[in-house]
Amino acid sequence: MSELAVGNADSDEEEHPHPWPHIESMFTLVKVRKNSYIMRCLLCLPKQTDISAFKNSTSNLRKHVARIHPNKLAKYTDLLENHRKRKSSSFSDTLVKNAKNHSLCCPRAGNTSNA
Repeated sequence: MSELAVGNADSDEEEHPHPWPHIESMFTLVKVRKNSYIMRCLLCLPKQTDISAFKNSTSNLRKHVARIHPNKLAKYTDLLENHRKRKSSSFSDTLVKNAKNHSLCCPRAGNTSNA
């Protein structure tokens, strides 16, 4: 868990979209590194607290909220859960649509013969 007390970090937000838009109300993107993002906690303002988070995990952000803003942890968890539900729902909707489209346009793969 890496917290950085950075005063004036250069912002890469214009070049890179927010990696986790569902938590944009709590963290903003400050900088992109090779394997991580530097995120600024909006709950800590006016103090500028930057947290390093690996590109595939929001764990450090959750730990920061749990430790420094425990009264906001439920909101953070809800934002993640709602995002996961929407993502899961849209993913399964896409699978169903793709399967229907495939069955309408393509013959069954198992019924091919090499005569």
